[in-house]
Amino acid sequence: MPKIDVAKKKFLSELKNITNLDDLIPLLEYAKGELDDVDNSHIRIELNDTNRPDLWSSVGLLRLLKQVQGAPKKTYDFFSTKDKQIDTKYSVVVDKALHHVRPYIASFVAKGLKIDQEVLDQLIQMQEKLGENYGQKRRGLAIGLYRLGGISFPVQYRAVDPKKTSFFPLGGEKTMNLVEILQEHPTGKKYAGLLEGLEQFPYLCDSQGETLSFPPVINSDSVGKVEIGDEELFVECTGADQEIVLLGASILATSFSDFGFTISPVSIEYPYDTPQGRKTVTPFYFQEHIDVSLAYLKKMTGKQISTEEVLEALEMFDIACTPSKDKDILRVHPPIYRNDFLHQADVVEEVIIAKGLSFFAPEIPQDFTVGRLLPGEMYARRLRDIFVGLGYQEMVFNYLGSREDFIEMCYPEEEWADIESRMLEIVNPISANYALVRMNPLGSFLRVEATSSRAVYPHMQFEIGKRAFRDDSHPEKTRTETIVGGLVCDGDADFNTIHRHMAAVLYYFSISYRLESSNDSRFLPGRAADVFVEGQHIGVYGELHPMILERWKIGQPCAYTEFTIDSLYEK
Repeated sequence: MPKIDVAKKKFLSELKNITNLDDLIPLLEYAKGELDDVDNSHIRIELNDTNRPDLWSSVGLLRLLKQVQGAPKKTYDFFSTKDKQIDTKYSVVVDKALHHVRPYIASFVAKGLKIDQEVLDQLIQMQEKLGENYGQKRRGLAIGLYRLGGISFPVQYRAVDPKKTSFFPLGGEKTMNLVEILQEHPTGKKYAGLLEGLEQFPYLCDSQGETLSFPPVINSDSVGKVEIGDEELFVECTGADQEIVLLGASILATSFSDFGFTISPVSIEYPYDTPQGRKTVTPFYFQEHIDVSLAYLKKMTGKQISTEEVLEALEMFDIACTPSKDKDILRVHPPIYRNDFLHQADVVEEVIIAKGLSFFAPEIPQDFTVGRLLPGEMYARRLRDIFVGLGYQEMVFNYLGSREDFIEMCYPEEEWADIESRMLEIVNPISANYALVRMNPLGSFLRVEATSSRAVYPHMQFEIGKRAFRDDSHPEKTRTETIVGGLVCDGDADFNTIHRHMAAVLYYFSISYRLESSNDSRFLPGRAADVFVEGQHIGVYGELHPMILERWKIGQPCAYTEFTIDSLYEK
């Protein structure tokens, strides 16, 4: 969960009737926050809600806490909408070649506050928290701050040849081209993976060719170096999803305004269509309203809450709300710095937090039940005992993983597209390392084995867990199964080794089975078998193909099995 550091004395002085940390603790509950660490000058606060990046700075958190205390709501008159775009003298021109590279940008200008050390620390923290956490380590959102005085408008957002484009990077020692930055500069090496496979790289410069930055990697050492005493800044956000980029800019703009800056919008001119059109003046309010019924509110809370009470509760969090004529339906408009209202339940949550848990009388459950293990779990425990008895060590793996581990390292290249089409993909993964739901645990076993070459052989691993994959025959178009996998790695590991173990497992469960030669490409031809029980395919086992072992740099033969427990239990 995100953690932010705030200056203790100044933070407490901004709040009414908060003189010590004991007074602050109950107020932080409205932000789902709690104290993590305290010293003489700073407080570290942990925020237990990753859906509220607007709170990941001292000014953002103070905005909410002041609202709860009844402070007047701030207005931000620098936002444009689809129906009203503010005139501005600042603009960014986007290169059409960026459409398939890093297509979206949002920006604004901030003036009128001389930056001191405390403000600079907060700006850097806000930039890092948004870029690393909400921006998925800059993949979805990268932020750049620049000294405005050295920039000639319009700013140019281009796609360039990385070998022919050079500048002096922030914290560098010499002028370098973009490829050299990724290979030699510490920050470049850290984020080089974001640009892997691209022939052209994003590049930001002004109308005179002065380099601003190489997004999403690093700023220039000239206008891209913000220092104490600067008063005028140019701020930009780039990314692959326009909503994420726009929300990032909105959070930054409102936070800069709360610091004391005056915000001026910037016009973004695209040569291609975007969800918000070819010209967008940012900061931009793009959020859609959501309707919630009082009947649903009563169903979810168990309380009859009036329209007036709902309006008062939502007003506490700066959430605009318009009742229908009969007041049974409320149209909720998210604040300009939030985009976490996806369902009526999200609105109900805000009402519950505003009213407080004491508003809801506790009820004693009317039903009496006794907990017990499901038969399937009992079955899995018996299976676990058998594997342990055979000498295996139990493993627990993540169900999410990377395309490399689950596909590219475990299957021939000609099958990659087919395998990926059957796998479930996370729409908005926090990292490429957790982008796919596994269809089997083989990649996880081999990842462990690849780092275990110094351990005494044989290595015998097993895991009982879940797998999920696409299945058009099911109403949900997906299927989830309980699966057991086992891997033996040893100089003598072969088909007979894994066959003995599989035969023992099925023997102890008194299951009759039939074997057929398997064409599974993960195994050596002729050294793998499909297992059938009462005509149903339940699993496969055999010797892993040397191609797979070579990819993982595993020096000993491996035998592997996987089969579904659900099928066995049904039999």
